[in-house]
This record gives sequence, C-alpha cells and structure tokens, in this order.
Amino acid sequence: GIELSIGNEDACNDLINEVLKNAKSLEDKIPVYLIKMKLLVSIGKPLIDTMDVGFDVLSMLGEKIPRKVSLYDSSKAFLKTKFMLRNLSDAVLIAIPVMTNKRKIAAVEIISFLFGSSNFRGSRHQPLLVFRLVQLSIKYGFCSISPVALAMYGAFLCGPLNDMKNGIRFGKIALSMLERVEKTDKSLAIYMVHTFINHMTEPIYKSLDPLLNSYESGMQTGEIIGAVGSIVSYCETYVMAGLPLAPIEKDIRLYHQLLVEYEQKQALDMLLPMWQFVLNLLGKSEDPSKLTGEVMDQAKFIETQKRNKNSVIGGRARIYHLELTYLLCPIDYSANLLVRLVAFIKTSLLCPCYIRFRCLHGLIALAMARKTRNKKWFKLAKGATKQVKRWVEGKTGNILHLLLLMNAEYDSLSKSNEDVKRSFDLAISAGEGQQDGRHRV
Repeated sequence: GIELSIGNEDACNDLINEVLKNAKSLEDKIPVYLIKMKLLVSIGKPLIDTMDVGFDVLSMLGEKIPRKVSLYDSSKAFLKTKFMLRNLSDAVLIAIPVMTNKRKIAAVEIISFLFGSSNFRGSRHQPLLVFRLVQLSIKYGFCSISPVALAMYGAFLCGPLNDMKNGIRFGKIALSMLERVEKTDKSLAIYMVHTFINHMTEPIYKSLDPLLNSYESGMQTGEIIGAVGSIVSYCETYVMAGLPLAPIEKDIRLYHQLLVEYEQKQALDMLLPMWQFVLNLLGKSEDPSKLTGEVMDQAKFIETQKRNKNSVIGGRARIYHLELTYLLCPIDYSANLLVRLVAFIKTSLLCPCYIRFRCLHGLIALAMARKTRNKKWFKLAKGATKQVKRWVEGKTGNILHLLLLMNAEYDSLSKSNEDVKRSFDLAISAGEGQQDGRHRV
C-alpha cells in the first residue's frame, strides 16, 4: 500500500498485476484486490468500477451481494439486522468473541471498503452493505471492522431510518469497541461517529479535535479512506460551527495541497465547494452568490459530478450554493434551488451540512409562504420545521437557534409586531449563546 499512499498510480498498477499473476491462493490475492479498489477510488474512477471488483471478490468469498438493489432488499436486510440485535446489550456487543473465520474477515474488509468508497458519491448499496457488516460481526465475531460496522449502522439509524436514540447508542458502542483494535484501524469509525452521529447530541465543536486526530493518525498508518474523510469532515464541521473563517480557509488551502499530492480526487471534490463557499463569504469572489472563483467553476463542477454520477458531491455543492443565495439573493431564486434538493436530502446520512440544509429548507419555505400565501410552501415549511423540532427535542442543541428563527418566521405570518420582535430576539439570543460555546474550541 506504500505506492498508493504516495499517489504513485503506475507503480501501483504494475505491482497489482504482478502479484495477482503469481498469487497461489485467494487469501494471497485479497490484500491486492483491496489495493486495486483503493487505487480506483483515489484516482476518481467511476464508482461502478470499484464496486464491480469488490462484488467479484465477495462472490469468491461466498458473499452474494446483488448488483442491483431494490428498496425491498434493503428493508429485508434491515429487519434481519434489527432482529439479530434485539436482545444484545451494550456490554455483550462490546465484548463479542473474536472472529476467526479468515474468509469472513476478508469479506468484512471488502464490504467496509465498498461502503467507505461510496460514501462521497452515494450508492443504493450503502444500506445493504452496512446491514451485512453488522450481521457478520454478530454471527462470526469481533474484528477490526466491527466498530466501523456499528458506527455505520448508527449513522443510518440517525439519518434515513429516523431512530436517533438507537443511532446514538450504536455510535457509543462503536467508540467503546475501538479499545479492542489497533491504532491503524480506528480512523474510519471515528470519522463515521463524529461526522454523522455525535453532533446530534453534542456541541458540534467537540468533534473537531477527534476528526483532526483521526486524519493525522490515518495518514501516518495508511488508513487513507478514514483519514481523508476525517479531514474533509473536520473542515466542514469547523465551517458549520460558526467559527472565524479566515483560519479555516488557510487550513483548507493546506489540506487541499496535501490531497493533490496524494491524488485523493474524491476528497478534493468534496473540499472544493466548501472552500469556494468560505472564499465567497470572505469577499474573495466577483459574484458571491455563485460557487465560481479562485478554486472552482460552479456550472462545470456540477456538470462533471452529474456526468460521473456523484450525487453526494453534486448535492453538497448545491447546498452551499443554496445558502449563498439565501443570504445574498431574492428569495425566489433560493426557492427554485430548494425544490430540486428536497428529495435528495431525504435519503442522506445526517452530516452537519445536511442538518443545516433542513433548517434552510424551513426558512426559505416560510419566507415564500409569507410572500405568496401558497399552500405548497406552507406544507414544505411544516415538514421541515417538524423535522428540526424533532432533532432539537432529541437534544440536537446545535440548531436550537435556527428552530427559534423558524418559529419567529411562523409568528410573522399572524402575530403582532411586538410578539414577532420578541421571537426574533429569542432566536438571536440563543445564537449568541451557542457562539460563545463554539468558540471554546
């Protein structure tokens, strides 16, 4: 994996072909197939290329993952996983016996990588892969990927499956499990927990140090997927925490250069919209309402992601663009962008960026409801507000001020000016209180 870590594509390909040609058994080939998949991901090849290699190897290992996944397949796998977990306490899960079946250990490693590599791009296989990882850990025992499996499962529970309580529970179990694994296997689990779970109940700034440490550790030990995911998440978490933008712009510039040197194209594509967003807010672009400037061209970037079927990266760019238009453009412009994004977000894991989007969703819909009195916008506003309220009631304190702002917008539709002013003052006060907390990083 050394050639891959330093981004030497040609040398890596030569080594892969040579080892596969001379390997005497499937067990000898598994690490090489993993390197091949890592190479495909790092140089930005279509996701299907990586998935095809992975599915072929899994078939050799006795794991039949369907090439085409339906909602029925995912639902069936979820119910089976939930049934297998039903009577297992936290203590029992943390202490499950060690996995000894070498082929199952290899299968777990391949499935974990397929999930990690599809995380930036989006894939219908993601839920199925996660549920199978958890099932294998329960049936065959603990291995270094088991914490990752539980972290992924918790992330899905917090997000599309809308079970925050159990999602947070499995995130905590995953972190406790890390005490049983080597340092080299920790980055991906830490990335998952601190990107998709912990911010649901903990102040968002508390994830900054773990994510930065995960990046540094992963780069030192060669766990590239967890490392680059952690640093992208670190930058986004910093931006979403409301901290001063000038320092993080310098950091993003530095990390961008490192990712270029390591040829981590997916991570670079995740970083660019965020970086341009920060530059725009710092006044370093000709048109601050568009993600076009020093580091990217918005139209070309989104078209490239669409052509490569990278829905996650393209969607993130659109979310950053949406926030810029909400801040800087007439509300009608934001409303047109909003409608295109609502369906995409419903199936996404809940990183801070997507939580922020749901709040923007409510604020934009409320502004349009006030302007047009159209039932469509009232319905959209009601759905978004209900979701944000559910998160806040589940102790997602990072967005309390945004919920209060949405409530103030609701009050502006029917209450007196004095009542509306009080509501807005309450939202502002809550935001200032969180700002004080966020700056104690």
